[in-house]
Amino acid sequence: MVIAAHAIYILCQILLYRPPNLFSRLKIPLNAPVSEIRTRLALEAALRFKNHGTIQLPPLPKSMELLLSRLALHDGRGLFVRFGQTAIQTCQFCSSPGDYMLFNMPQMLLQYLQTAIVLLLLTTAMNGRERLRSLVLGLLACSALAEGYLIVSVSAVPLPRDAPAAFMWHDNLFLMRHVLFLVLPLLTQWLPPVYAPALLSTYLAPALAHLERAIPRAHLVRYTQQTVMREPELRDRVLRWWSRQAAEGEAALHDENVQRTADKLGLGFAKADGPDGGGEEGKLRLQARRVVETLRGLSRSRISSRSAGMVDKVDAATPDAQRETGVDEDAPGPPISVPDSADTGEGGKLKMIVQLVKKCLGVKDIAAMRLSLPASLLEPLPNLEYWHYLDRPDLFAAINDPDDAFERMLAVVRFTFTKDLKFVHGKVCKPYNSVLGEHFRTHWDVPPVQYSSDPSKPPVLRTHIVYTHSAPASTSALPCETVSIKSGHSEHSSKSIYSGLSLLSKAKPAPSTAPTSPGPTPDAGLSGCMSNLSLGSGREPSDHIRVVYITEQVSHHPPVSAYYASCPTRFIEMKGIDQISAKVSGTTLRVAPGSFNKGIFIDITGGPGEGERYHITHPVASVNGILRGSFYITVADSTIITCTGGNGSQRLRAVIEYKEESWIGKAHFLVEGVIHTYEEDEAEYEQWTKVKHVPQSCVIAHLEGCWKGHVRWRRTASAPASRSSISLSSSSEYQTLVDLAALQVVPKVVRPLEKQLPNESRKLWDSVTSSLLKKEYSDATKHKLAIEQRQRDEASERKRKGQEFIPRYFEKDTSSGVPVLTAAGWKAVEEEILED
Repeated sequence: MVIAAHAIYILCQILLYRPPNLFSRLKIPLNAPVSEIRTRLALEAALRFKNHGTIQLPPLPKSMELLLSRLALHDGRGLFVRFGQTAIQTCQFCSSPGDYMLFNMPQMLLQYLQTAIVLLLLTTAMNGRERLRSLVLGLLACSALAEGYLIVSVSAVPLPRDAPAAFMWHDNLFLMRHVLFLVLPLLTQWLPPVYAPALLSTYLAPALAHLERAIPRAHLVRYTQQTVMREPELRDRVLRWWSRQAAEGEAALHDENVQRTADKLGLGFAKADGPDGGGEEGKLRLQARRVVETLRGLSRSRISSRSAGMVDKVDAATPDAQRETGVDEDAPGPPISVPDSADTGEGGKLKMIVQLVKKCLGVKDIAAMRLSLPASLLEPLPNLEYWHYLDRPDLFAAINDPDDAFERMLAVVRFTFTKDLKFVHGKVCKPYNSVLGEHFRTHWDVPPVQYSSDPSKPPVLRTHIVYTHSAPASTSALPCETVSIKSGHSEHSSKSIYSGLSLLSKAKPAPSTAPTSPGPTPDAGLSGCMSNLSLGSGREPSDHIRVVYITEQVSHHPPVSAYYASCPTRFIEMKGIDQISAKVSGTTLRVAPGSFNKGIFIDITGGPGEGERYHITHPVASVNGILRGSFYITVADSTIITCTGGNGSQRLRAVIEYKEESWIGKAHFLVEGVIHTYEEDEAEYEQWTKVKHVPQSCVIAHLEGCWKGHVRWRRTASAPASRSSISLSSSSEYQTLVDLAALQVVPKVVRPLEKQLPNESRKLWDSVTSSLLKKEYSDATKHKLAIEQRQRDEASERKRKGQEFIPRYFEKDTSSGVPVLTAAGWKAVEEEILED
């Protein structure tokens, strides 16, 4: 009945309600003049009358006049071919192909939806065609996508002016669509039905219900029996009752009438030898024997599992078994753990990652969960060393170089794009989880950036740059990380640390437009310890500036760390709180700032920008390609840079908007932004989180480009004059802000292990790092869990004594998002500044 009604409806649509087409109806070419079309329409309608011996044509309806006026336009005939006559003459407010597409789309989707409902009714379990549901609905969906693609792409080819005929895309797609709607249900009904076997649960449901009722009764019988056996009177009565039941049962077993009745009912209980010495075993007795044998097998397996559990409990007391139980009991939420796989290759890692993703589906915040990963999934790198926002410390130190406030804002934007350079060139990795009280100290000695004679040009970087043309293979006089480690430790330890860091700094050279260093001089003495991609100015180390950094894990649940960085010679400081919130969304891991993470705060304590504070917010990032095992990062949302304080009269703010990536096709990593002025006493600017929100009257510069490649900027024509020598005529053109493809991560300098404290990151995780680099994953897991267990023991001891953890280098209160160094923290910073 459904098929017949649907077929009649579709046939009526094809035969009676096809889309109108005046060119086909009037049998005129597509390039016919509008005047000829107007005359033919009036004559065809026979709307003429005589007036003083002449024939006067009456005016056409308004819809037809609208159609003819649009056909007179250059693209009118092409739109007619693509979207049909109805859309052209009906949609009064349509002016672009997108408008006409939106006008036609609801009707087309409604037709597909009607057919989908019919197919759902035809593919139910009752008629045996449920297996065809996904096939026919998938075919219908593919047809809808193909039709949309044809309308958008294939038919978007411009139509020649003198084309006498053309393929009527709208009309022919209408016909093909309805033919599909007619054939698909008929084909579905014509295919033979296949009824799926009933589910096992259908047969087991009554048995499970009976067992659920029987289990409480069995427990009651057991307890009653124990009670009865303790009372002599009750025990005698029970024994007499069971004796009477046994006698009655024995009499029934030997009663021939009972046996014949049981056989007729299919419940025969005769033995295999039978009462007369022959015959086969009764069905009831046979079923009872099978049940007893099954229960005996279950009992034996349960006893075996209990024995194995006892062995596991004994083994759990050893360090080897602890790697399966390494979860933190103090964390909120249920524990999430992934067992270590025997396969240490990429395939085994991918399987473990997929298991982890399955367990994390629906978890609100993975970062706050009890999580234990096998060491084979980790990179040989501490977490506090991984997150530091100083992949280019030279650009951080250069923020306070310009005298002009606008140029300082440009320098902050440039630093923002380069602070996480590891994600631009390196691979995505999972470092160690930080333990409470763990801290990390480091510094960089970098040559200061140089500035071109043309102020519109970006600053000239002097170290760790990739060139596309022939350049002198000199190296900066930077002390490299391998030197800092080898100076006081074994060759093995230096190799382990350097290898762990190189996992993040490996990158493929990419084309670049970065400027070259003027007049580099080779330094053969240190060329062996520097990256072969770095170039320097050849100056002595006395020309270098030092940037120091210290961070500490101040909370474990939730995981929160505080950090502080400074370049004293440039009067600039950076501080903030690190906390992330992670959630699996579909096939991606979405990472956002946590509630304590208010962003990065950069303070200028002297020089041209004295008193200024730059607040940089964090965007939202996504780790993609989890199921393919090929990870890459995309960024969404916006980064807001707000400048407050200082002596300038003009307040500046930057909005950097990361473009959403399409779920189809390749990621493009596009970004755009603006630098604009704002009034501090007005709260309206806080709502400007997208580029389109910012009024054009406030915008003084535009940014655009790729956050993994080239980013450029230009001033607006209405921008106020800067104190620099950049003229508005030259600045109206785009200039290079930063070429990220040309930059490499600058390696840090860390004290040797023997000078480090026990809770300092590299020394704390040294055993794990060494085992991972040797690919001894079981030993690495053992050392990792030993460190984590020691942290749990210390937490339990503090809880038992009623003590609270107090950070060493930072004040405990981090609610403002701006950490404050303690006296020990300032001392550590001073020691790092004076470190040789």
